[in-house]
Amino acid sequence: ARNAFDCGSTEQVVRYTQALARELQFPADQLRDLIYGAVLRDVGMLKVSEALLRSSSDLTADQWETIRQHPQEGTSIMRQMRFGPIAVDVVLHHHETYNGEGYPMGLRGRSIPLGARIVAVAESYVKMTMDRPYRKALTKPEALESLAENWGLRYDPLVVDALVRVVNRELSLGLKPDRDLTKD
Repeated sequence: ARNAFDCGSTEQVVRYTQALARELQFPADQLRDLIYGAVLRDVGMLKVSEALLRSSSDLTADQWETIRQHPQEGTSIMRQMRFGPIAVDVVLHHHETYNGEGYPMGLRGRSIPLGARIVAVAESYVKMTMDRPYRKALTKPEALESLAENWGLRYDPLVVDALVRVVNRELSLGLKPDRDLTKD
C-alpha cells in the first residue's frame, strides 16, 4: 500500500513461489506457511518512515542500515502474530544471498532456509520483469539471463534452474501472467 511501483508484484511473487515449491518438491504440508512468508516478506517495512521510503536521493549509510533492519522488524511482527517457522524464516532471510553477502545475518548457501531461497528468486525475477522508476522491465529471457549471471552468487543454483524450467514451460505454453503455474 505504501509502495506504488511494487503494486501487483506480491501476486506474481506468490505465483512463482508456488510454482518453484512444486518444482522443487517443497513439503506440501509447509506450503501454506511458505506462501504467508512470500506475502508478508517485507512487513517490516511498516517500521520504516514514509519519508525514507519515498526519498529520491541516494541513501546515507544510516538510512540504508534502517532499511536493512526490516527483516528483523518483520520477524518480530510475524512472531507476535504467531506465524509458523517457515513463514518467519522467509521474512527473516529473503535478503540473504547464496554467497553470504546478503543480510541480515550473512548466511551462505544451504544454511539459508529453502523457503527464503525460493522467495528471493521469485521476488527478484518478478521485480526484473516489472517497470521500475529507474529502468524499464526486462523481458522474461533477459531476466532469466540476469539470474543466471548470479547463479551461485546471489541465488541458489538449484532454485534458479527450477525457475528456468518453470518460465520455459510458461513461455512454450504461451501462458498468461495470471495463470496458475502450479496446474501446468
